[in-house]
Amino acid sequence: MTDPVIVDAGPALNFFSINKELGEVTVLAEHQIVLERGVGRRYLPDRKAMRRIYAQLRECDDGLVDITQTDPLSKRIWANA
Repeated sequence: MTDPVIVDAGPALNFFSINKELGEVTVLAEHQIVLERGVGRRYLPDRKAMRRIYAQLRECDDGLVDITQTDPLSKRIWANA
């Protein structure tokens, strides 16, 4: 069995994990959706934690833009936190 291949489909699309041998495709949630759903919870209790986690993600993904150019710190996201 081969290792799954991770394909970065770009910011407008979802990410896919493709297993060539089995032909399986698994849709993984886009990072922003995961971050938004974590707002106000254990690992993202405040904006400082959001900045820290996002900085760690950027270290692993050179395609992520600066957090100030995205929604994770917006009032819309934190309104119900």
